[in-house]
Amino acid sequence: MGFGSLLLGLMADGCFTNFQTARTVEGTSITLGWQRFLQREGHWVDYYLLMSRFGRAARRGRFGYDVGMRAVLIYNPWKKGNPFGPTMLEDFKLQFPANRVVDFAVDAEFWGIFPMNLSILVSKDLWHRVSPYCEFEAKGILLNLQWEEDWTIYMPSLIYGLEVRLSKGSFIYLEGERWLGKGLKENYLFGIAYRHHLHRRRR
Repeated sequence: MGFGSLLLGLMADGCFTNFQTARTVEGTSITLGWQRFLQREGHWVDYYLLMSRFGRAARRGRFGYDVGMRAVLIYNPWKKGNPFGPTMLEDFKLQFPANRVVDFAVDAEFWGIFPMNLSILVSKDLWHRVSPYCEFEAKGILLNLQWEEDWTIYMPSLIYGLEVRLSKGSFIYLEGERWLGKGLKENYLFGIAYRHHLHRRRR
């Protein structure tokens, strides 16, 4: 098995998401989440996520960004031997300058120094209470550019969710994901997460 195939195998097993809108915020946050991935064969895999993020909010005329480090404990009851498997990935999100219509951002995921997945995110903050969001993720598209010639191996998916603000720094996320690739349309994921944000004054 080549190194590219090893990374692709990790990517296929790591279908977990980031629980995020397109909006970037000032300061740091911690997210705890649980997700269940249901495969078309009737199999399921659980993911337990812990993610820390640091960011700067977008303003009018200024881009925003945040970076995240995500630790995931994978529980796969269909895997022989030890069903638990930990992994860690990095994440970088760039939000375009703020406007009154929607928040728009692009996101890239990394495993170590290797870029893997690329996403486009759109969200809308409603009454400072709820934010519906949608993310189109091209799983493996960046990894494919480095290791594979067969472009059919990348796996697109559509993520949709709702961020609910509980208090100034507390949020709940409800999320689903539907895979769009050929032969993968019966695969989907759902999950719930809690995020606590530590605000920072703008300078």
